[in-house]
Amino acid sequence: MLGVLRRNPQYRLLWAAQAISMTGDWLNRVAILALLSTLAGPKAALGAGALYGVELFVRMTPTVVFGGLSGALADRVSRRAMMIGTDLARAVIVLGYLLVDEPDEVSLLYLLLVLQMGLGIFFQASRAAAVPATVQPADLGRAYELAAVTWSVILSFGALLGGLLAEVIGLNGVFLVDSLTYLVSAAFLIRLRLPKHEKAAEAFRWKE
Repeated sequence: MLGVLRRNPQYRLLWAAQAISMTGDWLNRVAILALLSTLAGPKAALGAGALYGVELFVRMTPTVVFGGLSGALADRVSRRAMMIGTDLARAVIVLGYLLVDEPDEVSLLYLLLVLQMGLGIFFQASRAAAVPATVQPADLGRAYELAAVTWSVILSFGALLGGLLAEVIGLNGVFLVDSLTYLVSAAFLIRLRLPKHEKAAEAFRWKE
């Protein structure tokens, strides 16, 4: 399966960007849960369990809301530009978590999370749509398999790494590392060269 990386240098850049930004996502998840636990004190309106539940809801909702829109835009605009733009925007957004240190600022944390996860949906849609343009036709299936395996591995080890880093450099340090992962991902994507893709034949309609 790793042979697809050796044979397809453009896919190698795309895969590296995926792996790095996804690692940042999981570092961020652990840091946010740890931060919520510190905010669930006597002055908090909700306890830790409720705050965790809301966090998961807020984290997953953008997938439902923006899933269709992200795919439609990925068929109509530059996929490379969308990935770079969402990476740079998320690098700035996650720095906002550094401002959250009081129970009454939980709403700000959730707002930042919605923005971060919402932009992530557009990144993932553009990345998935760009894969066929970065590999040889015979490697397409392997490329998608590697992307899926990468997600599974990072799901496990990214969370573990986030917990270890939180102990070593603190929560704010983890958020800074998270911001850096998006910048590194963008650096890989700047080197990515994608051919112009055929735009969707149907006109874009917001109501759909």
